[in-house]
Amino acid sequence: MKIRERQTSHMIDFLFPLALFFCFAVSAIVLILMATGIYRSTTESSARNHVGRTALAYVSEKLHQGDADGDVFIGALGEEPALVLRRQSDGGTYCTYIYEYEGALRELFLKEGAEVPPENGSVIAEIEAFSMEKISDGLFSFVCREESGETLTQLVSVRSQSAGGTGHE
Repeated sequence: MKIRERQTSHMIDFLFPLALFFCFAVSAIVLILMATGIYRSTTESSARNHVGRTALAYVSEKLHQGDADGDVFIGALGEEPALVLRRQSDGGTYCTYIYEYEGALRELFLKEGAEVPPENGSVIAEIEAFSMEKISDGLFSFVCREESGETLTQLVSVRSQSAGGTGHE
């Protein structure tokens, strides 16, 4: 006598793979959403910090480039306080002014004694505020407040011994 093998289909044979697939799909979607959120917050944070850090790095580099003769001091361009980098070139004296005006860090290069309004400067970065202070001979402090409200500070030391000692402050 032959025993008949019965091929019966159980509901669990269908539901288990379906449930497993559903768990996999939900896990994949949750993982993608989490990764998207992390990426977005990282790029936003990086973009926010980029403006202020770039502005301070720019000022630091300009200060190091301009301190060869020791003519680096905090002065003014019109009514605006400015970092002044003075140098002799082509038989004349020229000044580079770095200052904040109308929500932007600006730079202006002109012959010493020329009267130019501060709005004529080239925009370096959009910022909320920028301040500078001479801490001691050859040491300057720069504070940059970004539009996001974050405040960044940088101390910069000039290499020349007579930096800021020209009496133009």
